[in-house]
Amino acid sequence: MKYFLAATFAASAMLFCACGDDSSSNATGNNENAAISISTEGTYSIDKKKKMLVMTPNDSISACFMENGGLSWETLAPEDYQDSIEYELAGDTLILFNGRDGMTGEVYVGSNKGKIEGTWTFTGCDYNRNKKQANCDSPYNIIVWTFSNGKFKKKSDIFLDKILDNLNAKDFTNSATTYELYRILTGDNDYTYPFYVNIFDLAKDDIPSHADIIDRYNVKIIESTKKSQTFAIDEITYTFKINNTTKGVTEDGRVEAETGLEVSRDSITCVYHYTQKAVNKGLCTNDIRPKAGEYIGSFAPDSWKKKTRFQPLDYYMLDNHNAFIRCLESIDIKH
Repeated sequence: MKYFLAATFAASAMLFCACGDDSSSNATGNNENAAISISTEGTYSIDKKKKMLVMTPNDSISACFMENGGLSWETLAPEDYQDSIEYELAGDTLILFNGRDGMTGEVYVGSNKGKIEGTWTFTGCDYNRNKKQANCDSPYNIIVWTFSNGKFKKKSDIFLDKILDNLNAKDFTNSATTYELYRILTGDNDYTYPFYVNIFDLAKDDIPSHADIIDRYNVKIIESTKKSQTFAIDEITYTFKINNTTKGVTEDGRVEAETGLEVSRDSITCVYHYTQKAVNKGLCTNDIRPKAGEYIGSFAPDSWKKKTRFQPLDYYMLDNHNAFIRCLESIDIKH
């Protein structure tokens, strides 16, 4: 649905959001180093009082929708998925608040002298209006917006090789992934963030230093690599390893991913698995309606079709998070 507006989401979002089949998408790879290149055009208006950009794409889209518990593949006219984006503009800097919470915005730069009209290029920085600070990382895609005479064009070049290089280089044993494991295995499990978010989060982990975490939970590191670790808590030895972490990008820019991890104590091994698939026409059947451990969802808001409430479906997700946590609790230091 909102793939013409969709941003790069690093944590939960899984980096890129784009839904359905868009006839305006250009997947020819104009940038030879890009995994995929997508362009979308349409019209826009500016509500300066509310600081909103109102976007209407040129083309209809086809996508999977959920209504009254059933799934159907439908085509929507442009006016049925018109969108509004809140913005902040200061000199040569434009922030577009595309996120669900409205608190995080992508930072763009241009030489437009305080006007929306012109060309804006994504900096690779996300601004948090609550913290009043920006988090910058090497961008995994190049996004360029052009606004002129009531018309817009958005072009995104997605670099899958950069995503995979960063993922392969990540030290999973010095991240929020092991932080969560240490916490659960000490019996501290009031709330557990989904493991796939920690595994695929390529941004700097917003956690205390690794040394502080080890000290807090009385962890002794016995042996460690980037993807495996043997450690002890209160003289109980555990092993941990990441398995089969892969990621791909579909022709319309959506991410598909798979990962898993194992944690063992003595003869007991707890296994976690996660799979994410883009929902295409072939998957848009009632056979993929959620069962235990499954989820069908969208990175975009829920209301799209005029006068009828629909939930657009971008991705199908399967994991065994709850069963995995129960298994970890059975081998924590209190048992």
